[in-house]
Amino acid sequence: MLTLGIVAAAVIGIYYSMRVEAVSKLGDAAQLLAFKDLAWRRIFWVSLPPGILFVVGSLLVAESPRWLIRRGRRDAAFAALSRSAFEKAGNA
Repeated sequence: MLTLGIVAAAVIGIYYSMRVEAVSKLGDAAQLLAFKDLAWRRIFWVSLPPGILFVVGSLLVAESPRWLIRRGRRDAAFAALSRSAFEKAGNA
């Protein structure tokens, strides 16, 4: 999903850079400046919801058993590992 987000951001950036180039060919400096101002705002607002979704999703990801063991939380690590094994057995 992270790679997909990076690709989507690149595509959005390419789209707006092509639009800026088209407006620059018109030769009107005021119109170009206004479009550039609008373009970066649109890029920001289009990119904001996926970024927020990524942050919220990362807060909901379970801790890995290896990370828990390294922190000295053996009981929590075994619980996470058994939960992981139970989920794999349920999908088989």
